[in-house]
Amino acid sequence: MSREDRSALGLLPYNGALEYDAVVDTVPALESGLPYADIFARARRLIHLSSTSVLPENFSAPDASGLPILDETCKPAPQSERGERRLALEEEIQSRFKGAIVIRCGGIYGPDRGIVSHFMQGDFRRAETKNRMVSRIHVYDLCQLIVACARAEEPPPLIHGVDERPSLNREVFTFLENELSVSVPGSWRTEDPSGRAVKSLYAPSLIAYRFPTYREGFLDSIEKLRASGKLK
Repeated sequence: MSREDRSALGLLPYNGALEYDAVVDTVPALESGLPYADIFARARRLIHLSSTSVLPENFSAPDASGLPILDETCKPAPQSERGERRLALEEEIQSRFKGAIVIRCGGIYGPDRGIVSHFMQGDFRRAETKNRMVSRIHVYDLCQLIVACARAEEPPPLIHGVDERPSLNREVFTFLENELSVSVPGSWRTEDPSGRAVKSLYAPSLIAYRFPTYREGFLDSIEKLRASGKLK
């Protein structure tokens, strides 16, 4: 996200001399404890960025319609150590800080973050995830969502930070092959769909997405990378 975008949204780095309506916590769940608990306690509202990895994900089906759709009403059931750590931190924060909001982020991407820049550099490791359903969000829309949660009178305590359309790797990789003139290796063309579609009951009512699907977001990333000379 550009400095101009951050300024327009009203996002500021922390300064202990100022008072804030909300503090955003992005501490990775690598170990127990909250190292910045004193900062959290001085804010009117704490917004914690978690991950959709707290949700079950080991599903497969012959076609996309057979994969589950998981919204904020679905019970978390992490199937990885990382997801377990994330869920434990969510629970600790919400038990210690009244009114804390958890945003479970999907795959965060932008012009210099995500598979657009990876693929253009010849890094195709993401193709190893085969034909997986991915729920993602552009960094600009995630920041919009954070600001909306800070300003809302009574925001929901849990929000899935995802765009409006989860998508299979088969669709996304084909799109990027055409836009970037690359050939993405792997078995994703013939694999059955796997994973799950993560959606939000609340985010669409809190923000107007600038990038409602990967198509708008990836095309914007490609345009910016070309303008910067990083993509020919």
